[in-house]
Amino acid sequence: MRLAVVSSLIWLVAWLMPADGHEDLHLRIEDLDERIAAEPSSELYMRRADLHRRHRDWTRSLRDYAAADRLQPGLAEIRIGRALVHLERGEPAIAIETLEGWEFEPPAGALMLKARALAQLGMTKEADAVFTAGIGRLESQLPEHYLEHAATLAAADPPQPEAAVVVIDRGIAELGDLISLHSKAFEYARGNGDLEAALGRVRKILSSNATSNPEWLLAEGELLTQLGQRGAARRAYQRALESIRALSPRRRGTPAAREIEMRATAALARLQ
Repeated sequence: MRLAVVSSLIWLVAWLMPADGHEDLHLRIEDLDERIAAEPSSELYMRRADLHRRHRDWTRSLRDYAAADRLQPGLAEIRIGRALVHLERGEPAIAIETLEGWEFEPPAGALMLKARALAQLGMTKEADAVFTAGIGRLESQLPEHYLEHAATLAAADPPQPEAAVVVIDRGIAELGDLISLHSKAFEYARGNGDLEAALGRVRKILSSNATSNPEWLLAEGELLTQLGQRGAARRAYQRALESIRALSPRRRGTPAAREIEMRATAALARLQ
């Protein structure tokens, strides 16, 4: 169990952490070079392997994972690290092969990585099932996990936006009314031409905000206009303008705020 948890955390850190600058990577690698030369350990080799991966030096990364495995064979972290290297250098099939054959239940991080590899191979149905299993076993779920799962379904051939929204709603049920999840579901609904669903999502976003958001009020007005609800659309545009005017001069002067104000004003004029 401990290895499963640690493996999941290591994979999540590798996945979510932004790439370091080249200079910083080189300095950290040089530091590990000295430490490994003085007292080699599996942990140090794995740390250097991950830095080589971030530097896109696949050969050195795999070499370090092999060295770590010789010192401490069978660690889940090593298998996940190797699979991540293969996936990032465009070898999803090898990544999947690396992640097969666990003696016990595979760590959640391994499942998430396998799902990503399956998605790269266009095996959407299989990726969907593995994402579901992997997310369900994560110690700490993040919006990014549900967003990646949903994006896999939305990008399938043919696209599956309805299934993507189901995944997003599963994330909302688990994590709460997060704007990042509702806004992505809005995008899927609008892109699929489901204006009623898109409007419902906008209203959920607005109801979850402590203050009115002019961007979403504008979106509400545009959807109501498309749905032929002119009176409600006018009210939404007017609220969008009121929200813009309530901003500080600095925020009101931003390009985004000016565009919202211009679009809402033009839309109101068309509805007169």
